Amino acid sequence: MPFLGAFEATAPLVAAIPHADKIAHAGMYAVLTGLSLWARALAGAARPGRAVLPAALAATAYGALLECLQGFTVLRDSSFWDAFANAAGAFGAAGVWLAALRRRGRQTGPA
Repeated sequence: MPFLGAFEATAPLVAAIPHADKIAHAGMYAVLTGLSLWARALAGAARPGRAVLPAALAATAYGALLECLQGFTVLRDSSFWDAFANAAGAFGAAGVWLAALRRRGRQTGPA
């Protein structure tokens, strides 16, 4: 599998940074949640704040499902802490999104 070989060159770097794997998990699920919320906003959602919790929950459920399924493979193993990092990234992005919405609301609110 050529895709798996792409990560072999980064192994020394990952080993040199403490918890790099968890940081990567959190970052990727933050991006997933942020893109989900951005797509909802581009679609013209009337109340974009209402999509924040479902987007974070969906990303968390997706990450938990993938972690569970990894337990059934030969090359991977499931990890509670990876799933936790996924959830932390998803809810971190949701928090940033809500803060941005509140800030935007104050800037464009009634004068």
